[in-house]
Amino acid sequence: MNNLIERIIKVKNEDTLKKYFQKKNFKIKCLKGENDILIKCIENSVSENIIELIIINSYNTLNYAINPEKIKTPLSTALSINRFDITELLIEYGANINYIPTDTLREILNDSNFNYILNKGYNIISLIENLIENNSN
Repeated sequence: MNNLIERIIKVKNEDTLKKYFQKKNFKIKCLKGENDILIKCIENSVSENIIELIIINSYNTLNYAINPEKIKTPLSTALSINRFDITELLIEYGANINYIPTDTLREILNDSNFNYILNKGYNIISLIENLIENNSN
């Protein structure tokens, strides 16, 4: 399955990917979980058009997390690398800025994405409470 994910990530043309899925009668849904195709594509700077194609064909919700040790959501992944074009796309398709766990957000925050989440209505009180709690431990 990792080989298939690598091939999908390398595709630069949306039409090529559409044809591949049609030819193979392939469902992207089977690539969710530990090797989540959407998160892998975001991490590997796949184009916005390809990511949108994957969202449209595969995901009922974008408010999910993978990897229990270091929790990732599609939105936190895009924010961690300041891909604001992708964060906008994810929000447009229903990703909730407040779904990002505060522990995850604390790890990825920088000046750019901090301003971004504030402008998008992130519940800053939960982040402050988390920071205070972790400083007291």
